[in-house]
Amino acid sequence: NVNVGSRNSLIFTIGMNVLIQLTVFMPTIFRIFNFIVRNKHSKIIENISWIDEKLQSIGIKINHEKHFKAALCITFSYFLILFMTLSLDDYLYKKYLSNIQMNPIEGLFAALNLYAYLSYQITHMLILVAVLTRVKFINQALTMAPNECKLISKIQLKLYDTINHINSCYTLNLVNFFFQFTFFNIFFYF
Repeated sequence: NVNVGSRNSLIFTIGMNVLIQLTVFMPTIFRIFNFIVRNKHSKIIENISWIDEKLQSIGIKINHEKHFKAALCITFSYFLILFMTLSLDDYLYKKYLSNIQMNPIEGLFAALNLYAYLSYQITHMLILVAVLTRVKFINQALTMAPNECKLISKIQLKLYDTINHINSCYTLNLVNFFFQFTFFNIFFYF
């Protein structure tokens, strides 16, 4: 039964079971991992705040209100897309798979896991954008205040430290995403 071309295949069955287990248990693993690295998350926020203070002391104007509004729009847009996707999924499910019964509690937990994972992804994206913006501010500071090179170099080192913390906090997520994406592509082609 090692035929790879039908739904009765052993490989297909194993792959789908692994994919389902990953989907069910990964949010819990991420919550545990985030609890373990919570000090690094705090350090990322502290570093960005310190960088902002130092850049403002040089004379760089940082528009936090604009950044907040952009982050809020991005977050709202992503959750609106999630809501539309879940609504379409529910419509298609009722129209074409009405004979299959689904437990409402399972649907609720699936929606909560989607919400938690999407929040995690949005946070990761916004932190990366915040770091990229600080790199642009450092370039601007080099042209505005060339005599402050020592302070700018300290700011740059703090930014590198922040990037190291980001790498250690979010690398597991990227590896998991690649693993799940690969499984999804392989086994849904069947």
